[in-house]
Formats: sequence, C-alpha cells, structure tokens
Amino acid sequence: MDLLNDSDMRNQTHPFLNSNNTNASSTANFQDCHESGSQDDCPHSELSLEDLEIMFTSLKSDQKDHPFKSYSVIENQNIDKLVSNLSISKSWDDTLEKVIKAIVQIKTRGVKAFDTEFTYNSFATGFIVDSKNGIILSNRHVVGPGPTVSQAIFYNYETVDLLPIYYDPIHDFGFFKFNPENVKFTQINQITLASHKARVGLDIRVVGNDNNEKLSIASGTLARLDRPPPEYGIGNYNDMNTFYFQASTGTSGGSSGSPVLDIHGDAVALNAGSSNVSDSSFYLPLNQIEITLKKILNNEQITRGTLQVEFEYTSYDKLKRLGLPHKVEKIYRENFPNNIGMFIVKSVLPEGPADNILFPGDILIAINSSPITHFLDISFFMDNFVNKNINVSVLRNKSLLSCTCTVQDLFSITTTRLVEFGGGVVHDLSYQAAKGYNIPVRGVFVSSVGYTLGYSSVQRYHIIISINNRPIKNIDDFVEVISTLSYNSRVPIKHYLISQSFREIVSTISITSDWFPYQMATRNPKSGIWEYKKLSNPKRSHISKPLVVNYRQKKNIIKPADIHTTSVVYIEFDAPFVIETIHCTKFYGPGYIIDKDQGLVLCDRNTVMISAGNVFITFANSTTLPASVYYLHPVHNITILKYNPDHIVYPQLKNLQINPEYYSGKKKLNQGDPITIVSFDNHDLPIVRQSKVSYTKMLDLDMCSPPRWRAINTEVIYLEDDISKAGGILCDESGLVVAILISYSFQNYPGNNSELLAGLELSEIKSFLDDIISGNDITIRSLDVIMAELPPYLARSMGMSEEILADLEEFSKGESKFFKVNGVISVTSEASKSIKIGDIFTKIDDEYITNIRQISMISDKELVKVELLRDGEMKVIDVPTTILPNIETTYFLEWAGTILQKPHRPVHEFVKKLPSEIYILFVAYGTPADSYDINPRTFITHVEGIKVHTIFDFIKTLKLIAKQSPINPDSSHTEINNVPSDINNPNISTDNQNVLINNQDDFIRLTVVDFYGASQIICVKTDEHYCPTIFYKLSDGPEVQWNIKIGINNIEV
Repeated sequence: MDLLNDSDMRNQTHPFLNSNNTNASSTANFQDCHESGSQDDCPHSELSLEDLEIMFTSLKSDQKDHPFKSYSVIENQNIDKLVSNLSISKSWDDTLEKVIKAIVQIKTRGVKAFDTEFTYNSFATGFIVDSKNGIILSNRHVVGPGPTVSQAIFYNYETVDLLPIYYDPIHDFGFFKFNPENVKFTQINQITLASHKARVGLDIRVVGNDNNEKLSIASGTLARLDRPPPEYGIGNYNDMNTFYFQASTGTSGGSSGSPVLDIHGDAVALNAGSSNVSDSSFYLPLNQIEITLKKILNNEQITRGTLQVEFEYTSYDKLKRLGLPHKVEKIYRENFPNNIGMFIVKSVLPEGPADNILFPGDILIAINSSPITHFLDISFFMDNFVNKNINVSVLRNKSLLSCTCTVQDLFSITTTRLVEFGGGVVHDLSYQAAKGYNIPVRGVFVSSVGYTLGYSSVQRYHIIISINNRPIKNIDDFVEVISTLSYNSRVPIKHYLISQSFREIVSTISITSDWFPYQMATRNPKSGIWEYKKLSNPKRSHISKPLVVNYRQKKNIIKPADIHTTSVVYIEFDAPFVIETIHCTKFYGPGYIIDKDQGLVLCDRNTVMISAGNVFITFANSTTLPASVYYLHPVHNITILKYNPDHIVYPQLKNLQINPEYYSGKKKLNQGDPITIVSFDNHDLPIVRQSKVSYTKMLDLDMCSPPRWRAINTEVIYLEDDISKAGGILCDESGLVVAILISYSFQNYPGNNSELLAGLELSEIKSFLDDIISGNDITIRSLDVIMAELPPYLARSMGMSEEILADLEEFSKGESKFFKVNGVISVTSEASKSIKIGDIFTKIDDEYITNIRQISMISDKELVKVELLRDGEMKVIDVPTTILPNIETTYFLEWAGTILQKPHRPVHEFVKKLPSEIYILFVAYGTPADSYDINPRTFITHVEGIKVHTIFDFIKTLKLIAKQSPINPDSSHTEINNVPSDINNPNISTDNQNVLINNQDDFIRLTVVDFYGASQIICVKTDEHYCPTIFYKLSDGPEVQWNIKIGINNIEV
C-alpha cells in the first residue's frame, strides 16, 4: 500500500498517537511481526500527513524532557557563536601553556590477546578531566577491553601508574585513574569537557603524543560534525551508532586520546583516528562521555543498552531510493531544516533483540513516539530503557510499521572473563567480534591459540562449538568440559572460523595443558584489574588396561615394505616453547622400533629436537601412546624415544630388521651400490623406490642464526634421488636395513630454514645403540671442534710434508683426506684453550685420522694426543676431551616475559667469551621485557649491580629483592572471593587506592651483554600478576617429566 496515496489511511490511528493504547497495540504488532519472521507479513499501522504534523507539534511542547535535544549536532551547526564575542584577543600560547599540564603520554601494555586485540606495547595520549580524583580520559582502544598495564607520563616526565577503571562497550572512549598522592613534582591541571561548543568552523588545536613525539600540537578547523565513524576493517574494533567530527589536522599514531581544544582550553571532542590517505582526522563527540564521567564521579551505575542493531545516517537522496515519500521528507525538512537526512537500519545481528523485527533498509521514524533526528536520540532510549520495551516506528516499503523491542543490557554481552588454557586465551564471543561477521553473540572465541589448542587446527578468530562431543555455548561450558578430560587424552573438537560460520571443522585436540597455568581471569569493575582464579587441571589418569592395536596386513604391499610395516611408527612432537631456538613448534616424522620389549624408538632430531615437549607415537595408524625423550645424540642426527610397552597389545610389532654385516661395519655402502628406499607416510602407506648411492661425504652445514642445533662432524650418504621429505630406511636386495634415511635441519645461504635428506650407516651408531638397548651408561666425549674435510693438494699448499701425505695415502688405501679445524663449538671447553682455528689434524694417539668419528666421538679417554699442522709447523699436543651432554637443556625460567636458559652449545659459536650462563632466548610481546626493550640473544650478567653467573644465581637474587618489595610476588594466583557483579560501576573512592602501587621505584636494573660483548643497563618493572615467574625443571627420576613451579618464592634453588 502506498503510504500517502490511500484516502482511507487518514482514518487510521498510529499507535504512538494513541496514548491510552500504545503499549498494547505495540506489543501485539511485535508479537505478530516476530512470529511471522517475514518483512512482508509484518503487520503495520499507516500514518497520515496530519498525524506526522501532530507528532512534531507534540514533540516541541515536550522537548524540555529530552536531555539530548539541545545537543543535536545538526542544530549545533547553526548554534550561536558562543565564543565569538569573548576575548577575541586571547592567545593560543596562554591556552596551551595551561592545558599541557593536564595532558599525559600513556604507555600501555596489552598483556593478553583479547577480543579483537593482540598483545601489544603502545604509546598514546590522555588528558586529566578530574584532578581531584585522578581521572584521565582517553580512547577505548587505549584503555583496552582486555587486561592492560598502563602508566601516565606527565609533561615533566614524572610517571604514575594507571588503573583502567572504565571502557565503553561500543564508543571509543574510556577512563584511567591514578592516585594524585603519587604525583610529587607535577602541578596537576584538568581540562573541562564542553561538548556544546563544537560547531563547524571552530578553530581547534589537537595536543598530544603524535607519532610518539611526546608533545605535538596540530591545528585545524572543524569541518564536519556528522560524519560516520571511521572504519578500521572487519575483525577489528569499530565504533558505531554515533557521529564523528572531522578536521584536517593530520594526526597519526600516538595522538589517540588527545583533547580537541578550543582557544579557551576546553575540550570539544576526543581525537580517535585518522585517514591513511589524507590529512583528515576524526574526533568522538563528548556528549556520551560527559554523562559517563558524571556517573563515575557520583559513583552511580552506568547503563548502556542495545538492540544489537547498527543505524546509519543517510542523506535524503538515498532515502528516496529506499521509498521515502516526498511528503514525509517535506515534514522532516520543515521541522529540522538543518538536517540532511534520516536514520536507516544498517545491520541487525541474528538472535539479537531486534532479529526478525527490524530489517536492513528500514527508515527509522521514531522511538516511543519521539522522532529520531540524531544518534543521541537513539542513545537516550537505549541507555534509559535497559531491560524494558520500547516502541520503534520505521518506514519499510513505503509502509509505516510499529514494533516493540526489548532493550538488552549492553554489558551483558560485553566480555569480562577469560580463560588461559594451554598457553592460549579463550573467552565468550564479544558483541564487537560478532557484529563484524554478522553472527549471534554466543560461543567461545579463541583470541590466542597457544600450545594446546594449536595442536589441532584451531586458530585465532575461531569459535569453539563443542569438545568431546559436548556443546560449548559459553566459557562456563568450556571450563566444565575441560574438567572432565584426562591429561594426554585426545578428544574431538568442533569449531569454525568466525568469517565462515557455515563451514564447521572437526579435528582432535590433545589435552596437554600442564605446561601453562590453567586459570580464569575476571575483570574487577572497581579497579579494572583482572583477578585470577585457579582452575583444576585435567586429571592424570593411568591406563587401566592396554590399548589394542588393530593391525591388518595391507593387500598387494610392495616388497620389501612388507617386512618393515610393523617396525615403523608415526611420531608427533609438539613443543610449547622454542627452547634452544628451535625453528618450529610442531614436528612429525617416522620412527623405528629398535627394542619392542623396552619400548625404544629411533627417529631423527628433525622430528624430536629437544626434550621440552609432548611426544606421541602412533602404531599401525590405529593407536596412539605418549612417549618421552630418552636420549638426544649430541653428534649424530638421532633421538631415542621411550614408551611404555605394557600400554599396548600389538602382537605383530617387531624390531627393525637390520642386516648384521652392515650393522657391524663389515660391509659399507659404496658409490653406485643399488639400494631400495622404503618410507611410510602419516597414514602408514608404504612408498618404495629403487635408487643408488651417489657418494659418501662429510656433512657441511653452516651455523644457524639464531643459534640452534645442527649435525656437525658426521659423514652421510647421498643418493641419486629421494622420494620423501620425512625420511625412510635403505634396504639391500634381501630387504634388510643397511642404513636409515633421515632429515637434517639447516639454514641455507639466505638464512631460510631448510631440510636435507641423507643416509646414515647404522655401523656409525652401533656402539651407541648397543649401549642404549643394554641399559649401559653412555659417555660420549669429543674434542669440541668443528671440522671440515681438506683435500691433500690444499694441505700441501698449507705446509703439509710430503712424508705425511704419502703415509696417509697408503694408510687410507687411496682415499686420503685431512681434517681442518673450522671452529670451536664451546668457548668454555678445555679443548678450546689448546686447539686453534686452522689447525690441520693428522693423528690422534699416534693413529692416522681417516674418519671424522675419530674426532667427533671418543668413548673413554679424558686426554688424547693430537698431531697437527699449525702455521706451517707440525706440533704434538695433549688435548682434554669434553663430555657431550645427552639432554642439554634440563631447566629454564620464564621471567618478565622472557625465557632464560643456560646457553646451549650452538650459542658458544657466536661469542668470543661467554658473558654468563643466563641466556635470554625469547621475549614475548606485551610483557615487561618487551616494554622495556630487552632483546633476545643477549646475556644477563648483573642484577642490581650483583654479579650473577647462572640462572640459580639469578633466582636467588630475585628472591632477595622480592623479600624487600611491598608487592606480593605471588599475587597472580590469589583466589577470587568476591568479584563485584556490577561490571559497569567503576569505583573512584579512596578505599581502592591501595591497588595503585605506591612504590614508584620498583624497577629491577639489569646489566645485559650482547654477542659482541657490548653491555647496557636495562631497567625492568616486573609484573608478577600478569607475567609470573615460572621455573621448569626436568625430573631426575626414571620417569622423564618436567616439574613446574609458579611464583618466585615457590622456586627452590
């Protein structure tokens, strides 16, 4: 029906004009509309021209009851020039001198990935709006929706700690609080909020920390008061349902939160964003901010409501396309001559209060019989009718519809809890995130994947639907389900990427969360601090009965794969930390049973590089068991794993079938020898291919940066071709194993991580494997040098005598080669004092050197006699040998966002002298270490001037400092007793001042030395609440596991 062409419609009564029946009529329409679920079927009432005129007349008589009407931004464009006749000669110099003392630089750490934010360190701006109570106004994206730690830096560089007492759920503003008593040297001023002064043409100054320049002053003129909010992209925080101001001031990063000032020093807006392609800057009006500040100062509850609807101010020309009748436009233009449009519904979230009631494209006419001409009108009804019904009148398809919606409490869909699980962070899906992708506000959102969730295909911005086939609707469901699971169990997890809610993903997750604290953090609305509560870790349960491996011989399997199919297993290794600077945290590859009775498995060190992680072994693509790292070979690229053989029933399982002649060394692979490559993929499918030996050569891999383990001083077999990147076994014509094909990790010339497949003869590791299987103590000694092959002609040019050249040629049976020292592995070893780079070895203990094993692995000698050529002269020296470690890193420390460990051996190659054994391996974003510019790959040598050499020295010194500090060092795990439920009622009373740290000199001063020996002093303000000290130590008992202690006072040294 056409709105104004039907003569009968003049006899219709619009619901909001019938004051006696408004609620009943509106409720009926709402119910019918909601049940129909269709735009076409939604019942509507029709409005005549006279009805609209009566409504506007009524509005003018009742305007005094509307708190925002006098602030209509469109009307404000023609407001009397409030300052035109006041102090025309007033100088900006006088104004700026006053306001600068109220403007602060804000340094913020986002300590946890939360909602749309990552962990971060940033600088921004804020300004004092109440000096008595220490209230600072800044942007929401500065205050942060998640856990943050902030400091204010005054104009004279005095600093004070801040508490994030409030952030708006939608609009880009928030408040910090500081304790004025902690400010000793600064005159504290405040800036008055004056939203009513904003007008087009107003001369302004934006004063703030533009581009981290501490103080910048940008000038401009307000050009628009009705632009839409800036858009920062889908998946990021975006403001909505408000106008923004615009001026060409060219502000950039760091000026967020700056006041937009008039010449009298009053703030007329809040700087919030800027354009990347022009000088335009965007400012948030202060109307809502003024109301919120007043409630905070009066200790009143802040109310914010929503329909989960985004409205958009749309010009009249576009409204005509949506069906706005000419006569309705005329009424609005006459009553609001300065307006250029009306509001439409831009989007409606599914399952929200307005779902199937309002639809995109609806033209908003009125709420509760009050015409809507400004976003502030909408805000008034949203914030003052929380959990109440409102009557919404819209134009849809030239028909006027009136429906009733219930205003939802916006804070009820504002996330204030998070769970740290397995190194990741999950929480209830927020309205901000849901709105960007038009999905319902429900489910558990993954803001940081971490270790445990990263085991599966879960990623950031995924929504978890179920775990172990139990539905997950909110964070409470998540905690409950996790509590029912067992450690090391594997269960299904269902999830989807937030941008692809129609495409669910089902994968498996391994419950290995013991590496990290499992806890819930809840935002305290009084202080803004997120308070922790420990959660119960998944239970460790013992396997009550063995798991049966369902093995069935595959049909038509190619020989000789049929011999080895039950000797090969599939290995997965997940590392929670990049200990020893491993280049990845997820590894997989084949393993080979070397003793089924003891549960011993051999694999390469590119599958299991370190011991700090979780190992799983899958048998016959059927059954998976956890395993532990038993031995990491320090020279050869070999790892030995151990599982409990009593935990499986696998009758067909057998040890790897090895050719005894090759194993003993009686036979060797030579160039041109035919071999059969047998490998298995992760689905236990065999791949068989014929090949030949190309040559045998010493492996030459450059050192990695950052330093990590690589195979050195070892001889490998190169093949004509290979078929797998995961390795395999090399078999003779009878199908027995003569060598293993393993993956070597290295860095190529540009520094990219790469892999090399090469063969290792089993005779090279025979004695080692025999000792492993026999349970003998294993001691591997070495000269701790990096060797390179040197052909005889180069040795001759470097001064090698003809006599030695001839003797070695005869002794090596025509395959003579020398070995030259290219580097020293450990600068702390005794050998490094005797051996020099460039030395050419000829003999060890009076025997000519023909194989690198004579240098790299010395079984039982503490001292060897080495004959070598140095600087053209032959020398004989006694060189002490070094015992090479099995598992090199057996403990490490998390502190202030760093990972500290004893320098692993590859680090020694990068330094002339080891400064200490406290090596900074890693620095996490958003942590104190990151905030105060601690760099990885450096060494700590002193704490507060006290020399520390080992990590245990470091811990002892920290414990001593902690005893002298008024701060509870273990406060990060204080149980929550009574977190206030009124999440929208921040507290500024003096009772809360004790939360603010009074000791401003709680920095720890470190002396840090880099690889080049240059030292510097770094001052770090620790944060035991959000970044507790955690010590990890490998147990000494027969059962290999890592013990974890949280809190500096809980660490025993």
